[in-house]
Amino acid sequence: MLALSTTDWRGGAARVAHYLTQGLRDRGIHADLLVADKTSDADFVQTIDAPPAPRRGLKRRVVQRLGYGALNLLSPNGPVVFDPARLADYDVVHLHDVPPVSLLDLVRRLDKPIVWTVHSMAPLTGNCVYPYGCDRWMRRCGSCPQFGQWPLIYQARDASAEILTARRLAYGRMRFQAVGVSQWITDRIADSVMGSQPRHTVQNPSWRPDYYPTNRAAARAALGIPDGAFAVMVSVSGNALDLRKGLDITAAAAREIRATWPDADRLFLLPTGIVPPDGDMAALLRDIPGLPPRMIEDTATLRRYYTAADVVWHPSRADTSSMVSLEAFGCGTPVIAAAVGGVPEIVRDGVSGLLIPPDDPAALVTATRRLIRDPALMDRLRAGALATARDHNPDRFIDAYLAIYQKAGAFPSPSKDIP
Repeated sequence: MLALSTTDWRGGAARVAHYLTQGLRDRGIHADLLVADKTSDADFVQTIDAPPAPRRGLKRRVVQRLGYGALNLLSPNGPVVFDPARLADYDVVHLHDVPPVSLLDLVRRLDKPIVWTVHSMAPLTGNCVYPYGCDRWMRRCGSCPQFGQWPLIYQARDASAEILTARRLAYGRMRFQAVGVSQWITDRIADSVMGSQPRHTVQNPSWRPDYYPTNRAAARAALGIPDGAFAVMVSVSGNALDLRKGLDITAAAAREIRATWPDADRLFLLPTGIVPPDGDMAALLRDIPGLPPRMIEDTATLRRYYTAADVVWHPSRADTSSMVSLEAFGCGTPVIAAAVGGVPEIVRDGVSGLLIPPDDPAALVTATRRLIRDPALMDRLRAGALATARDHNPDRFIDAYLAIYQKAGAFPSPSKDIP
């Protein structure tokens, strides 16, 4: 199996691709991960080695002016990625967050059984990663309500209608097994330009080799969390303009707690994620006690954060699933999450965490106060978190994908490393 992803570790989709490749190799199956940006030291991760795309030229200026950048029409990566000599070693190609290859190359050059795991709505729309309340992606995009907003601020023209049409035509010429990471996104696939493809749902795993309970007091001491503090771990996005993960909701809730609670100083934030170098994230949280925002690459440190936290806040405005929640559950830490997308399939209210309405800092404050004042509830949620992690175990995850590979007509070969 050859998996394709933009990166091999940063972000939930990348980690799922990494875990799947590792899990297949652990079972003696020949599996590699091909990425545009490698950040881990895994020996099974290969980097796309293609000539750089031209920065100038009439074709590039025309594509940019027309707003067709999302189609990667001029990307030089396709011939390298889909080189028949490279693909000859694999029985199936598994797409995740697809690296920058031309949609035309994807259709014309990829002549193998294909499995495509849909981690966000980007492959289903003409422009956006998440459409929020817009339903144009179900018919024909155009007049995009997000045009000119992050992350579409660099587009010269709203070409969402043409891009969605191109995707519809391309997918119509392909045959692949479409996999949703939640039933919610699988249902969206059915209503989308991918709707004619066979569909499956495979929920993401809580990866036990990396996320498991350790000594909580030791983890808090190692991070320098003050005695008696109520530690809250939160995720941050890679750009201060990106409000999907709800960092503004986190900041508003934290400030409300500090302004109204007698023991407000107990609150201590642990922000992690793809932190931009400009300091904007730290500025948003500068008056709230806690550690500085940090991008964590190694699982030992990330496990320490999850273990040290009393709770994880996940007030995301859109999500197909929640890897953050599954990783926290593996460490025995409950989650307070907004009930959006596929999140309620992972965070069960009153079992492994608490669900709140989206875009509601006051509800986040109320749920947090409830946990602080009810130690018995906290204990029940911690037990429920561990039970949920056990239910989302790696073996079920790997078994589900092996079954889908067979439905695609592929039977992955044994690893060449096995004598």
